[in-house]
Amino acid sequence: MIAEIIPGADITVGADLMKYSPEVFAPQKGALNIDRARHELGYRPQYALFEGLKKYMELLQKGRWRKKPAPERRTRKRGNRRG
Repeated sequence: MIAEIIPGADITVGADLMKYSPEVFAPQKGALNIDRARHELGYRPQYALFEGLKKYMELLQKGRWRKKPAPERRTRKRGNRRG
């Protein structure tokens, strides 16, 4: 699937659990599925996996993967008010 989106990509997928470095706090998982999210949360994906990956790669290539920074908020300094 990825090779169709990124020609020449050198990606291998093994049958074992995903391995993480000790610095990464994440569960080791095999294949993931969204059945529980669909059932308990009513989740419905907007894209099929292939289409979503394709759109994600397009955003990365255009440099649009970063979120726009939030506008600066003006804050008022509050003094001690005594009534």
